[in-house]
Amino acid sequence: MVVRCLSLWLLLAVSVSAVAQRADDFVGVPGGTGYFSDDAVRVEFFCSLQSQLVERQRDRIASTYGWYLDVGGNAPLSCLRSARVPLQVAFDWLERARNFGFDDAQLIYETADGAAPQAADVWVPPGFEALLEPQLTLADVFFGGRKVGSVMVIYTPDKVEFQAPETVVNALPDLIEPLRVLQSLSGALDPNSAFACGFRGNNACGRLDPIPEVAGVIWDESRFRLDVFVNPEQLAVRGANIGKYLPPSSAEWSMMQTLYAALSGSFEQPDENYSLSGVNTISFRENRLVTDINVANDRFSIDELTVERDFEGLSYRGGYFNGDSSFLSFGTTNSVRGVSIGTSIDTRTDLRQSSGNSIEVFLATRSLVSIYKDGRLISSRNYDSGNQELDTTALPGGSYDIDIRIVDASGRETVETRFYVKSNQLPPLDEPNWYVELGQPTRINRDEVLREVNDGYLAKAGYLTRLSDTTAIGGGVIANNNQQALEVDFFSLNRGVQVDLSGIYADDGGYGFNLVGQLNWSTWTVSANYREIDNSKFDDEGGSITSADTVLGTSIRQSTLNVTKNTDYGYFSVQARQNERDGQARTEALSFRYSAPVWRFWDSDLSTQFEYTQEDSDWLALLSVNWRFNRGRWNLNLKPEYQANYIDSIDEQLNDGFFEANANWSDQDLFMSDLRVYSSAYKRGDFEGASIEYDHQLRYGRARAQVEHRNVNGVNSDNLNLNASTSFIVTEQGVAMGGQQQSQSAVVVNLKGEAAGVWFDVLVDRRPVAYAVPGASTVVTLRPFETYTIELRPRGNGFADLEGDIRTVTLYPGNVVDLDWSVEAATIVFGQVLLPDGTPVANALIEGIKGFASTDDYGLFQLELASSVSALEFVTRDYRCSVDVPEFES
Repeated sequence: MVVRCLSLWLLLAVSVSAVAQRADDFVGVPGGTGYFSDDAVRVEFFCSLQSQLVERQRDRIASTYGWYLDVGGNAPLSCLRSARVPLQVAFDWLERARNFGFDDAQLIYETADGAAPQAADVWVPPGFEALLEPQLTLADVFFGGRKVGSVMVIYTPDKVEFQAPETVVNALPDLIEPLRVLQSLSGALDPNSAFACGFRGNNACGRLDPIPEVAGVIWDESRFRLDVFVNPEQLAVRGANIGKYLPPSSAEWSMMQTLYAALSGSFEQPDENYSLSGVNTISFRENRLVTDINVANDRFSIDELTVERDFEGLSYRGGYFNGDSSFLSFGTTNSVRGVSIGTSIDTRTDLRQSSGNSIEVFLATRSLVSIYKDGRLISSRNYDSGNQELDTTALPGGSYDIDIRIVDASGRETVETRFYVKSNQLPPLDEPNWYVELGQPTRINRDEVLREVNDGYLAKAGYLTRLSDTTAIGGGVIANNNQQALEVDFFSLNRGVQVDLSGIYADDGGYGFNLVGQLNWSTWTVSANYREIDNSKFDDEGGSITSADTVLGTSIRQSTLNVTKNTDYGYFSVQARQNERDGQARTEALSFRYSAPVWRFWDSDLSTQFEYTQEDSDWLALLSVNWRFNRGRWNLNLKPEYQANYIDSIDEQLNDGFFEANANWSDQDLFMSDLRVYSSAYKRGDFEGASIEYDHQLRYGRARAQVEHRNVNGVNSDNLNLNASTSFIVTEQGVAMGGQQQSQSAVVVNLKGEAAGVWFDVLVDRRPVAYAVPGASTVVTLRPFETYTIELRPRGNGFADLEGDIRTVTLYPGNVVDLDWSVEAATIVFGQVLLPDGTPVANALIEGIKGFASTDDYGLFQLELASSVSALEFVTRDYRCSVDVPEFES
């Protein structure tokens, strides 16, 4: 039936009213004795709940509702209220008891004339006795707090049974013995309804206690919900759901050119220094051609020119590139012309997970698991029920205790402390890391565009394997025309102790030794480093030593010992260091540092620091105070400092004061772009100055400018520094330019359409990183070797209808992916629709719009109306009507 709606109009306000009947109008007693309404009765509840459950809720119930649960006896427990109260109040208490999960509670009433007590059945009024018979219904089945399906069940007040239990078992994940679980869930089951969670919420509900021997259920008749519970011993350990390798690239052909420009000079001497540099990458999926270009002071050079590929754990390179020194403690990073192949750490998405020991927990329901280190939240994630391996990729390297905080579906919280160890020097347990590199060393020649190639060869190979959760061994070879060397490495990371030991020996007698150690105990940290290289054969030759001459480098001997302690009174640190290098004098230094606790008051904080350092015969003492004030967009900083310095070469002690003041301003959300202004003034003796800096991040790039005035011994100078960066991108869809930050890959957000007053935050992994405007393309640069989720969040003073969901992209170096969304202006309207006779179109579904909207009993509705919608359709069970959208002003 199609009718014409009379009107559609906007409303300012509406009032509604409703009536409800008294609770005791629907209360009956067994045996069909009819209704009763005595003025006062003696009330007593009988509950079959376990005492632990009642104990947890007793105080809360008593304080909230004023009645007491007696848990002194064995089950069934007597929940006693001895006062004589009106019958309506008694049934109100009973209703509240059921809301707390006491589903089998009964009310025993005794009338004023002293008649024998009777059980009042409040759940089956006269005429509804058939509800006590077995019922057949469709129920939602949940496992671990997550719905796994819907099945037919047969239930009575004290039993529940699956019609097809095999369907339920097939939907349960990670079962070790499915047949045994099937047997446990077949036939009539105890409903355990007393453990169901009512609508009020109850932290003691939603789990079986004790845990079933194999499997059990909780039946919630009020919501037709059946929760299944399985003993942990019947569940396999589920991995952390981290893929071993990065997925294939989401991009096809693209070209990306990053550009960096810098200029520095003074107004008095306008011979500025400038440079223009950038990396040009032409990519196709996981393959790329990379060119690193530099133009500086009229000189053009190409630092790198390589063809590269990284995919599923392997990396390939060929051309001019900087060599790899992975896994090796000796040898320098050389520029070579050659080829390289090895394991690709970048494409191992599980490496940060697998470089640490596994952490497993058992979850009775789907739960939120948070990992804390030193009281700081590191990661938080929802996990399904069962034995789960936690995702530890966000945990930093080292060995330490972590707190695992688990909040299950009913809100219960437990905390468990575990020891954890992780290091990038610990490769995955499943396979070692390795690489092989062969080529010729190169060097910069100012007269050549490409690097000049030296005679001879350079070869490297490294290997690292993991022995256990905490130890790894490895080694490698380095060779050229003049020297060949073999290196052996050992690494161990245990609770509070870290040791990294390496040694190398060359065929001509040169050798090297390196030790790095750290000990953490209570509030003490002791770290030490000793490195020695004896390569005297090449030291005797004098002059500049390069990789073409020796693989070990210059002879050196250096050591450092650092002891720190944190206390309630501040941070103390003592450091001793020594350095000796061929051709240079030996130096020794000892320093002490103390940082006092930070005092916070109002919107500011105050900190102090003292430092004393003695190097050979010179010494320096420094005392500083730092006051910071933050309010709104402003940040102020005052730093007075006093310094005493003795210089042995001139036999003079210099005492000087220093003062610096900073005032910084940031726009925060005032503009779509990100604008910051920094100002500073300082003075020390005859040296003083002031500066102002402008830093602006826009859709098209980033620009920074700084002007500084200095006065040194009466001589004035003014300096200017300019920096700018952007990206130039070519894809199959066209050309784009921009990027607030520069990186080696990007997405281009194309917003098609118009929407006045609206702009969008670009969220990358739910974090805003840029902004986009309708009718334009926005470049968002991102790190390569990652998989991202990209979504848009509307901002501004208007409303817009956005077509397009969350996108997922995987980026390799040089990849650029175009992402398209359609935008249309929208208005939020509140209105009423009537039939020609003035009757409201009640409870109608509204069609012709995006999303869901309906009218209420009075024909009132609220919806988001796109600018292109000219008519609405209202559909009820009896008829359909249409209405034209009237003209209105938003």
